[in-house]
Amino acid sequence: CIWCYMGKRLLYVDNRVKYVLSHRIPWLEGARRAGFDVHVTTLTAGDGSRIEDVGFPYHRISEKSRSNNPLNEFQLILRLCALYRRLQPDIVHNITLRSILYGGLVSLLVRKPAIVNGVTGLGYLFAADDPKVQVLRKSVLWALWTLRQGRNQAYLFQNPDDERLFQQNGIAESTNSVLIKGSGVDTEQFDQRPEPLGTPVVLFPARMLWQKGVQEFVDAARIIHRNGQDARFVMVGDTDADNPAGVSAEQLEQWGDEGVIEWGG
Repeated sequence: CIWCYMGKRLLYVDNRVKYVLSHRIPWLEGARRAGFDVHVTTLTAGDGSRIEDVGFPYHRISEKSRSNNPLNEFQLILRLCALYRRLQPDIVHNITLRSILYGGLVSLLVRKPAIVNGVTGLGYLFAADDPKVQVLRKSVLWALWTLRQGRNQAYLFQNPDDERLFQQNGIAESTNSVLIKGSGVDTEQFDQRPEPLGTPVVLFPARMLWQKGVQEFVDAARIIHRNGQDARFVMVGDTDADNPAGVSAEQLEQWGDEGVIEWGG
């Protein structure tokens, strides 16, 4: 009931402003309808005015895009800690591993809110196999295990493999894990339509990361074209220069020039 949450403060911590806008506004609106006082922050710099335009206070704590400089990251954690102290949230909802790690560390230092950790995917850190990444992966798992000790927290997973990994490493338990069916689609905005006539369009909507299946999509397009079958292979999504698994714009444009795929950005 709405009275159960009236006046309770929820702080939503995501990695980037654009992900809040593309994926999370319906979640925030749902929390507001339930009676929460909803606030938003992100760990990388971005224009939060569009978040404020839909009625949610945005707290800027980062002046930079993602950095590998430990000093910059430490300063970011301190600013997140200061935001916790100022807002005194009852619940903190962290999205992405970085938010979960930083938010978990801060929650040990300040008033202990209830925590919801949203694991939307594990990305490059858990997909690559080179030795440096393996060491970092073990360190992250150890940190997540340490931060879960004695905490009032729950985990939201979007696929069973991530849920299984966290439970096998003692980070989450079946009693505080919830498996949901992805981020969801607003069926009032995106409705079902009859298949149009003409050339079939095969759409690849994603960030342009190798782990998303970019190479497999391009290989499939080559096979279809080589067999003389008529279809358009369209890739829609941005590049991600901060991600080691990012596909460069130059590579995407080269495939487009070859006529293998179309890239819409």
